[in-house]
Amino acid sequence: MMKVGDLVRDKRDNAVSLIIYKDDHGDVNAYRILNSDGTLTYVSKDEIEKNCEIFQGYLLHSERQC
Repeated sequence: MMKVGDLVRDKRDNAVSLIIYKDDHGDVNAYRILNSDGTLTYVSKDEIEKNCEIFQGYLLHSERQC
């Protein structure tokens, strides 16, 4: 089950996005995602659950705290 805060990868083109909103009662525009190019998109529950997976890659930034 995907949730707000998850990084997801599209299995079709490897695009990575961040889930910023989830409507537990909706189907058509159930997820709002922040794409890697900075755009926001609504995605259906069916599309994101069939075509995406939780991203398990390495962090791209340093975890050091200033």
